[in-house]
Amino acid sequence: QLEAEIERFRKENEKCRRLRVEREAELQETRKQRERLAEEFLREREEAAVQVEEEKKRLAKERKRLDTERERQRASAALHEKRERELTEATATVKDLQAKLANTEARAKATVQRLSKQLEGLAKQSQEQKDRIISLEAEKRELTERLATRIAKERLAAAAAASSAGGGGGNGTGARMGGRNGESSGGALSTCRSSAAGGGGRGG
Repeated sequence: QLEAEIERFRKENEKCRRLRVEREAELQETRKQRERLAEEFLREREEAAVQVEEEKKRLAKERKRLDTERERQRASAALHEKRERELTEATATVKDLQAKLANTEARAKATVQRLSKQLEGLAKQSQEQKDRIISLEAEKRELTERLATRIAKERLAAAAAASSAGGGGGNGTGARMGGRNGESSGGALSTCRSSAAGGGGRGG
């Protein structure tokens, strides 16, 4: 039953290790995604800012040209109305670009906040997996020690039984055999503990 319990804890430990690797990969991917989105947001904001500045310059030139044209052709009301429409359209274009820039910033901010929450959640899950692994390792060490103690007791009992079966005439021989059995049991206990420690290292 102890061997089955140890095997179950080894499988659980391996499962936790795989989960930890997967969580770390997800964390890494989330960080990369957040960096990519941040870069994309900065690039879009710079492009929108450039477009706004270009449109402002074009609007200033258009306004200056309109003023010159208006002074030169004050008598032409039709031309004046046309230029006013162009100015209105240019102003509307600037407002549209400004609205797009604000929308892009808001969307990028919401995305960054969402990714930050996901990263916090993954970090919390990773910490829970680490705590679970530590608990499983402690249980595994306890089971290993119990198993080693049980094996040692069984071997010592077998040695004592063999010594008693030797009878009074063979007390010296039984004692020598008991001594050798005790040494063998001690060696088996050391070997068992070494094997259990090695298994724990591999499981970890």
